[in-house]
Amino acid sequence: MITASNIFAEALDIVDIYDSADVAYMPASLFAVTSSLRCPESTMTVRIKDAQLQPNAFDCGPYAMAFATALAH
Repeated sequence: MITASNIFAEALDIVDIYDSADVAYMPASLFAVTSSLRCPESTMTVRIKDAQLQPNAFDCGPYAMAFATALAH
């Protein structure tokens, strides 16, 4: 699970990804995230933000919720 947001982005065509797992992203995965945001632009910039890493392979959900909560506040 990840948190994707454009809350602190400078423009509507920028999305920030917060992920607690240190993984490489496939283009198809990034397309799925960006297409769900319904950006009015034809292209979108994806930025992978520095985020706290989880110490195991199963806590991605709580970390994604914590990132989203922090952004909302």
